[in-house]
Amino acid sequence: MQGTYRYFRNGAPADIEETWEIFDEGGERRIRSRRRAPGRGAVLSVESWQRDGAWQRCDLAWRQLLDGKPVQASACYQFGPSVLEITLQGPDGTSRWRQADLDFLFSPLLRIYSGETIRHLHARGGQGRVLVPRIGDGRPSAQFLGPSCSERQAQLIGEDRLRLGSTRRDCLEYSYQGGPYVPAARFWVDERGLTLRYLWQQDEATSWEVCLQEGDGLPGSAGVPPACGPEARVPKGRWKQAGRSVSED
Repeated sequence: MQGTYRYFRNGAPADIEETWEIFDEGGERRIRSRRRAPGRGAVLSVESWQRDGAWQRCDLAWRQLLDGKPVQASACYQFGPSVLEITLQGPDGTSRWRQADLDFLFSPLLRIYSGETIRHLHARGGQGRVLVPRIGDGRPSAQFLGPSCSERQAQLIGEDRLRLGSTRRDCLEYSYQGGPYVPAARFWVDERGLTLRYLWQQDEATSWEVCLQEGDGLPGSAGVPPACGPEARVPKGRWKQAGRSVSED
C-alpha cells in the first residue's frame, strides 16, 4: 500500500508533499515515509517497524540547506519491553536518552502516523500523552528530533463520507487538540487508520489542507485540491489555531 499526502496553502498547492509505503508481513508492519519541502531545501525521512501493533523501532533523518550549507540530523527510537532508548546525531555530536515511563502514544511527525494516533487516543478515553520527536523551526540543535511529550485530546465528531478523486470513502471525523493544535485541528480517518484529510488554520491569514492520494496520479484537475467533501464543511473563521510552522505535528 502506498500513497502521497498533498499540501494546500489557502487553497493553492504548496511546495510540500509526503510519500509513504506500508509493508505488512507475518505480524510485522514496516512504514517508510518522506516529507519534501524543496523551497526550503528540506527533507524528513521516517522508517518504522511494529510487531503485532507494538512499536519496535523508528529511524528519522533530516536534511536541509541552511545558509547554502547542507545540515543533517538523525534519531533512532528503540523500544524495549520496559524502556525506550533514543540516540540523536546532529551537528553538535551524538547524545543518548533513556525513558522508562512508556505510558504514552508515539507519533513520529508524518501524516501516515497521525490517523492511528488519533484512533488510539480516542479509544483511551479521548485524552493522554503523545510523544512526538522535536522539530521546532527546522534548525538542528542538541535536542533536535529528541522526545517531546504533551497532553492531547481526540474527540469524535461523527461519521462522514469524502470524495477522493473519483471514489468516495467512509470515514470518521475527529477534532485533535494539544501540542501545536490549539484549540483543535480536524482529521478525517478511515477504517484502516489512514488520514484522508486534515485541516488546520495556522493564523488569521493562513490555512492548510492536506489530502490523501493513493497510488499514482493526483485526483482532480491539475493544481486544484482533490475534492474531499462539501465545500462549505468548514466555514471560514469557524476555528483558529495558534501560529506554528507547518513542519510541526
